[in-house]
Amino acid sequence: MPGRPTARPWLGIHSSQIWKLDKRVNANARLILIATPTGSFRATYAPNSVQLTVQSEWFDSTVGPTELGRLRVDAWRLANDTAHELGWF
Repeated sequence: MPGRPTARPWLGIHSSQIWKLDKRVNANARLILIATPTGSFRATYAPNSVQLTVQSEWFDSTVGPTELGRLRVDAWRLANDTAHELGWF
């Protein structure tokens, strides 16, 4: 269901999947994955000291440069917000 985390820390499950800004956000104990619903863009982030670093990024050839820039900004913001919600920083 959109906007509802699936994590259940009391059961030892520390991953979640939610939808924000029309992007899928998956998080576990070490990584955050941001993806578009169509699968045309995916980026994985990991904590590094006090900030996130991009571990991998993939986009298909139909994504233009302007859209790619917007996707990267949205993904970074979502990943950063998720990291703060998870208490990584």
